[in-house]
Amino acid sequence: MFLRIKMEFLHCLSCRGFLWNPVTVSCGHSFCKRCLEKTLPLRCLACGQQLKRMDTKDLQSDVVLVSVLDKCLDNETKLSRPESNQQDRMESKDYEEALETTQMGSEMDAGDTEMETQSNTHHAPALQDLLSVYDFECSLCIRMLYKPVATPCGHTFCKECLERCLDHRPRCPLCKQSLQEFLKVGKYNCTMVLENIMSVIFPSELEDRRQVHETEMAELSNLTTNIPIFVCTMAFPGILCPLHVFEPRYRLMMRRCQETGTKRFGMCIYENSKGFADFGCMLEIQTVAYLADGRSHVETIGRQRFRVLRRGQRDGYHTADIEYLEDKKVEGDELAELHRLHDHTYQQVERWLSEDREDYSSQIFLSCGPLPAKDDDIQASPDGPAWCWWLLSILPLDSAYQMLILSMTSLKDRLIHMKRILDVFLQIHT
Repeated sequence: MFLRIKMEFLHCLSCRGFLWNPVTVSCGHSFCKRCLEKTLPLRCLACGQQLKRMDTKDLQSDVVLVSVLDKCLDNETKLSRPESNQQDRMESKDYEEALETTQMGSEMDAGDTEMETQSNTHHAPALQDLLSVYDFECSLCIRMLYKPVATPCGHTFCKECLERCLDHRPRCPLCKQSLQEFLKVGKYNCTMVLENIMSVIFPSELEDRRQVHETEMAELSNLTTNIPIFVCTMAFPGILCPLHVFEPRYRLMMRRCQETGTKRFGMCIYENSKGFADFGCMLEIQTVAYLADGRSHVETIGRQRFRVLRRGQRDGYHTADIEYLEDKKVEGDELAELHRLHDHTYQQVERWLSEDREDYSSQIFLSCGPLPAKDDDIQASPDGPAWCWWLLSILPLDSAYQMLILSMTSLKDRLIHMKRILDVFLQIHT
């Protein structure tokens, strides 16, 4: 019974016979190529998912599945499959292929009398005796396939390995066939047949491979050590930061941030001597919109500020060990003075915006939203009042000066700098 179940993994989901010239469609299910070409379904016969244009045009045989079938099926079974399709070939006037199949059958039949007798008197060997873990090796990472994905050209890779290759060039890493249509789909489903075979025949090896992957993901999930750093622009707590991601290294970074579940990475401005600045802001991914060529528009929002402790690199992008910054709290007379400074500076902001509403401020409201309201407790957030960061993000200041204010852990010092800036702007308008 166990053997029969395992052999059923190799059955076509359409004709229910053993797969012949197997092809794997975009949803991850596999069929005989002729079964798929004959019916040309709009949806997968197994899961009902709508098939893509590439699933019904020029789909090539799944190379790994062909190899597995060749090792698992005896000559008698291999012979029966092409014979059962001869009528289809004749009806479609595919005379050359029909002749080749007939000749192949004659050659196999002549030398297989002894093998046929043995197959009738002995149990078929178990799949684990016919297959090796090396039959399921990714040609890119040279490890056991993990979440195997088949391309339209018939080659199979680990999902992560394939995605990293497509970040650089939309072609198959082996045969160089264009995968532009494949890339447009934006979602790569695992080949179910291979997943089932590996989980049943090589459970311990697959578990080891899964552990390796999870260990790598755990390392990437740490939000204080080796965090990914996007070197681009200034970012501030609570402020939206839209990004156009097109470089291969940052495409990889965005994908990893989502796969680990953290959805966070650090943003720093460029600094010539060090690669990136000593201070930055964590960003959290809110939405990702993928374009047909693999680029993406990523909506993020600022979270905690941080100081860089150590710099590093991983797979082409910058990383850093960091410590998060928090404003130092004050009490008593210092707190009362801080409230007065806070309220006065906020009034200056309102005055500046009201005097400039006809031009600059109207554009600000359109792109950044209105001025945030004052907080009842100005020390409640470790980053201070939200309106301060809103103001800092819209003021036409040099990025080095913005970073200086970002790095401050004293709300009083931050407000003093902003008050001075507003004094200058208000003087200009008067």
